[in-house]
Amino acid sequence: MGGRKSAILNQVFDSFRPSSHANWLRYSRQRNIQQVKRIPEKLTRNARHLRNNATPAERILWNILCQYRPRFTRQLPIVPYIVDFAHRKAKLVIELDGSQHLDSKEEDFIRTEYLVKRGWKELRFWNSEVMENTHGVAEIILKTAAERLGGKELEAVPPRKRKREPD
Repeated sequence: MGGRKSAILNQVFDSFRPSSHANWLRYSRQRNIQQVKRIPEKLTRNARHLRNNATPAERILWNILCQYRPRFTRQLPIVPYIVDFAHRKAKLVIELDGSQHLDSKEEDFIRTEYLVKRGWKELRFWNSEVMENTHGVAEIILKTAAERLGGKELEAVPPRKRKREPD
């Protein structure tokens, strides 16, 4: 960028230095800047707790999915829900259901409808299915993500080399 353009931009930025949150809100409304909606703290805490206390099926599936790029994420808050796994770029949600979901079919349906209306595709698998056929489930997930990315295959990245401790 040329020196003159740079100087003009610096003047513009220097002329506005919001001194408070209220000034920023006023400025953003005038300029029609969209505010980023924050995820409620309680939902964030719940998602963190679920990540730290994953079920065996979630851990096994995550060991496969975490190797692919673009990345998957675990326990993603999509207000007001927390999904087990998601691929943000492909707008793909993966839910692993245990026995507690036998009694909550209606709530699951409502949740699925909510996500679909927002452009997400949801895949559901039983925990037992993941435990018995982990690679088959992972293959379905990866294929669906690739389709939603316009046929672009996800790439497995080699595992990171860990630094060896000196003997």
